[in-house]
Amino acid sequence: MRPITIFLFAVLTASGAAAQSTAYPPDLPDAVPAPPRRLVVKAEPLLDGDVVIARKGAAVKRGKSPVIGVNLRLVDVETGEMLATVLVRGESPAIGEATAAAVTRLVEWMVGSVPAPLARPRQIEGRVADVRPDGAVLAVGTEAGVLRGDRFEIFKITGEIKDPVTKTVLDVDMVKVGEFVADQVHGKIAYGCYGGEALWSAYATVGRGYLARLVTK
Repeated sequence: MRPITIFLFAVLTASGAAAQSTAYPPDLPDAVPAPPRRLVVKAEPLLDGDVVIARKGAAVKRGKSPVIGVNLRLVDVETGEMLATVLVRGESPAIGEATAAAVTRLVEWMVGSVPAPLARPRQIEGRVADVRPDGAVLAVGTEAGVLRGDRFEIFKITGEIKDPVTKTVLDVDMVKVGEFVADQVHGKIAYGCYGGEALWSAYATVGRGYLARLVTK
């Protein structure tokens, strides 16, 4: 029995050593920072009311006051995502005053609302696809917006919350175990350095897995 006891002790000791944490990887010194978000503003003028616009630009009012509207859309150039939309209106007996009122409301909206989508950080999540001696591999790449030098927090998924009827996964329980810095990034995959608690390849590919979430700055 004594040799067996010694063997089990040796196995547990080795497992404990393998589970020790390593330091988080440093930032890549030559990584290019993420470019600022490029946006485009699309505005569509609208005219309502019993108003006729003459060829020389004069407005002839017929009945109620003219209503000048501007339908504005804020779009991300890279992704085509619609970030915000608003319709502002200006009404006055004179078409010039109605236009001025609409423009004033539009400027007020842009001053109060446009900075929010401009400052919104990238939001990227993906799974750890593989674990390697020199780091890890994420199943997310340039197609999702990953850049070389991006830092991700790595979470171990410990449980799932499912819909009791459909069994669809609604959320997951997870705990942070380390961090990852992308070095080589391709279309759907990213290779890089990892530091933290030891990751297990079998848990990443067969078990519940590990989630990678971009660290926003």
